[in-house]
Amino acid sequence: MSSSAIKHLGQLSREIVKDRQAENHGSRDILPYVATG
Repeated sequence: MSSSAIKHLGQLSREIVKDRQAENHGSRDILPYVATG
């Protein structure tokens, strides 16, 4: 995997976390994505 792709995934996961926290303040269901990403 290229570093740019990894960087892009990091940005995506951060945006997803923000969306989830805005929805229900629950970051627990996003942890698996962060751990694997």
